[in-house]
Amino acid sequence: MVLYEEACAELGWEPDAGRLEAMRRASDAGLAALEERVKDAQENLGDVEVRDALAAKAEHLCRIGAPARPAADRPSEACTLDYQIPS
Repeated sequence: MVLYEEACAELGWEPDAGRLEAMRRASDAGLAALEERVKDAQENLGDVEVRDALAAKAEHLCRIGAPARPAADRPSEACTLDYQIPS
């Protein structure tokens, strides 16, 4: 939806209010589901599932053209893998 608004502004078009509202509703519903997935993974699952849930949320935000999020929402910083290479 952000990309749609930016494209309309750049091309001098008037955004379709109905389409924009439908995109906002769909985006909000998808984001709510992804945030619930992240919360569930943090409470009940492991690091890999948390990383996967955060990656899915990041993909959704990229798809809608959302601005950058704080570092806490980045999958690489949300999980720590304590793996040691055998010698």
